[in-house]
Amino acid sequence: MRIAFLTTEFLSEKETFDGGLSNYIYKVAIELIKLEHTPIVFVMSNEDELIQYKGITVYRVKPKNTFSYKLADKISRFKYQSSLDILRDSYFLNKKLKAINRLKKIDIIQYPNYRSVSLFAPKKIKSVLRISSYQKLLDEANGLFFKSFKERQMQILEDLCYRRAKNIFGPSQFLGRIISEKFKKNVEVIETPYFKEDLDLNNEILNDINSRTNNGKFLLFFGRISQLKGVIDIADILQLFFKKYPDYHIVFIGKDIGYNKSSTIDHVISKAGLHKHKVLYYTEQPHSMLIPVIKKAQIILLPSRIENLPNACIEAMSLGKVVIATKDVSFEQLINDKSNGYLCNNANADDLLRTIESVLNLSNEQKKVVENNAANTILRLHPDHTIKELVDYYEKILKS
Repeated sequence: MRIAFLTTEFLSEKETFDGGLSNYIYKVAIELIKLEHTPIVFVMSNEDELIQYKGITVYRVKPKNTFSYKLADKISRFKYQSSLDILRDSYFLNKKLKAINRLKKIDIIQYPNYRSVSLFAPKKIKSVLRISSYQKLLDEANGLFFKSFKERQMQILEDLCYRRAKNIFGPSQFLGRIISEKFKKNVEVIETPYFKEDLDLNNEILNDINSRTNNGKFLLFFGRISQLKGVIDIADILQLFFKKYPDYHIVFIGKDIGYNKSSTIDHVISKAGLHKHKVLYYTEQPHSMLIPVIKKAQIILLPSRIENLPNACIEAMSLGKVVIATKDVSFEQLINDKSNGYLCNNANADDLLRTIESVLNLSNEQKKVVENNAANTILRLHPDHTIKELVDYYEKILKS
């Protein structure tokens, strides 16, 4: 099969290489090639060009602000630029796909729901919509309860994509159930494939952490630095945590998304008070630099307020790390509390701190059992199982 993936992010792009969607598409594409399928990635970019990325055909597509775009923006008095950007990006990605399809037939298209790139999907090519998130829940998890049309632009366009999609699947039972109930559609659950890449590991960031902590112990958060990912809840425990555990540091690695029109990490550091020197921050890093840090960390903190089936959790568990995550947002699909990881109440800093203390009080033997269970859990996500499910799903749609 020739399978097209349309996306706003991919590993080839400097601005989006660290995103969960980028890494998901890369892993799926690599495994599809092994099965002699032909994945083709169409990604929004700042360049118009065809490249090969680790054996994957990638069309980088640069959207243009056309006369129609500028006119619509002016007529709307610049109130709906978010919608116009989404419509523009979808239009140019799908335009490129149609041009390539005329040269050589594409069998099926996989769209993410993210940024509504399926709005201009060609009607004559069968397609699937994969759930990466649900914008309404994302906004609410960020403390944004929108009411006006202007505020709800992204939600409305995403809802339109869900309503129009004939085939919907996703990795999360939690989100799948919500989307199915909301839009009265069948949603297939196909979990995210995971495999360990052969990487030349780079200890540059780890060495810097060791230097700044005197080879001390640290907890790690990695991912988007935002309220959505629970970073504000971590900030709220810092002073108490450092007072009780003065030998520890907390490391944050990821892109700072911002909080209350300012820097999230600045907010975190300010909440640490006199212990601010114990908060270490590094911007987003490639896996070759991130993995050594994950391996060294005592605990991985992932207290997200809403999640799909998170790649960060899968990555950490596969490396045999104890993850502390939140209840009722998809993590239960991976974590059996106190068996292969730990769960705390959502948006509850006090419970997060209690859970961290529970893990720190484990004996070496008890912690080792949890770590082994974590690594064994991720074996079910091996591509031999998950990619077969995905290919079977594509074939079922093509036959329908």
